[in-house]
Amino acid sequence: WDALYYVAASARDIYLHPGRLVPQGPWDNGHPPLIFWALAAVWWAAGPGLLASHLLILASALGAVLLAFSLGRRLFGARAGLIGAILLVANPIFFYHAGTITVDLPLTAFTLLALVAALRRRWVLATAAGCAMVLTRESALLFLPALAGAAWLLPDRERRPSLAGPVLMIVVPSLTLAAWFAAHYEVTGWWIYTDESRKVKISLGQMLSSLPWELYRRTLRPFLKGFGQGLATVAVGGALA
Repeated sequence: WDALYYVAASARDIYLHPGRLVPQGPWDNGHPPLIFWALAAVWWAAGPGLLASHLLILASALGAVLLAFSLGRRLFGARAGLIGAILLVANPIFFYHAGTITVDLPLTAFTLLALVAALRRRWVLATAAGCAMVLTRESALLFLPALAGAAWLLPDRERRPSLAGPVLMIVVPSLTLAAWFAAHYEVTGWWIYTDESRKVKISLGQMLSSLPWELYRRTLRPFLKGFGQGLATVAVGGALA
């Protein structure tokens, strides 16, 4: 449903209208557009088709596996990283999404990249990955403080680095997501999608009142299907190692 109704349809809208940044039509449900842009770019380069579309998702899957290995190696050693990567590939949910054109695997790869880069104190790369996260799924913004905090705390408890990097990793993606919402509102006249069967144009006050439910609805599933997979497999790999 997601692959056909809003991911592929939104990407097709952008593909057919070069220069259009905000998808327009019944398939637009307010999600950020990075994967739609990327899919449209692949179609411009290779032509629209299933093979080209799946290559984008498979590249995300490969990146997620390599980053899970890198994360496990940094935290627990190379053996743990290898076990974590193998467990991630064997995860049925991960395997399913590797063959489905949705935002979940790109989100997984971007989130792991943000954490690995932050652990290495490469804050510019971590910030860029954070921007990619929120432009893939808006609820990813809720996890950036946790990622930045973990990266700041884990490597060396005796010598804390400057807080400038973690703050940058949170603030810049937040502003990026705010800019997207503003651009989307400018084009469509509405903020968020609050009904799965129809568009509801709501005021800012109504949006804020519905925000707790929207955050819950849009956070639990992406977390379980996204970063949770990579982190859980790395943790199991560390325990087995």
